[in-house]
Amino acid sequence: GAPYTWENLCQPLAEVDDVLGRIFSPVSHLNSVKNSPELREAYEQTLPLLSEYSTLVGQHEGLYKAYRDLRDGDHYATLNTAQKKAVDNALRDFELSGIGLPIEKQQRYGEIATRLSELGNQYSNNVLDATMGWTKLVTDEAELAGMPESALAAAKAQAEAKELEGYLLTLDIPSYLPVMTYCDNQALREEMYRAYSTRASDQGPNAGKWDNSKVMEEILALRHELAQLLGFENYAFKSLATKMAENPQQVLDFLTDLAKRAR
Repeated sequence: GAPYTWENLCQPLAEVDDVLGRIFSPVSHLNSVKNSPELREAYEQTLPLLSEYSTLVGQHEGLYKAYRDLRDGDHYATLNTAQKKAVDNALRDFELSGIGLPIEKQQRYGEIATRLSELGNQYSNNVLDATMGWTKLVTDEAELAGMPESALAAAKAQAEAKELEGYLLTLDIPSYLPVMTYCDNQALREEMYRAYSTRASDQGPNAGKWDNSKVMEEILALRHELAQLLGFENYAFKSLATKMAENPQQVLDFLTDLAKRAR
């Protein structure tokens, strides 16, 4: 057949992914900011399908060969810088999806990817439930000294919505951030900080409820197995395959230097 080009290979696939993203991104966002049992159930039904689609595309021999033929053909030289980068990244992503693995290892890759998708969603749900599971009613406005009028009005509206008198604080960012930024009440800031930073853990005011410890352990174990399947020493190296940093030590050095400069 005709040689592969940007127009007959990359552009159509990019458009398909764009359509999928335009459909799913608002659903994913709503699941995070306007969660409900019905939406959560519908959202969770889509995750295995998306994982299956991603693995199918990433391990599709025909597509992989088509992209290689494009890169190795005459048409590649006519592409602009962004298009060449997109082709190169696509080939890299095929490799990171296990395209070169034996069939049984490809299958294991798919199983791990699906399970990681499930665990990631479970982790997010626990954090979301823990965020929604903490509130504090303040009846003395003096305890909120320093807060902007807009934040006080929002807290008052939160209380009124639940037929309460006073100001209702939550761990949602629009409520949490003004307290941490402006409130003069150190004890209140500390209380909210501890509640926020220990969400979905075995610590803090809701210790053990919505605890993500076991979820994190399984995620870490599966990420390590996935990285080793693909020939990486560990998941940190695998993660950096798509990033500018060359190795994990470079990242740690950068963060350490940044911490020193930020003090």
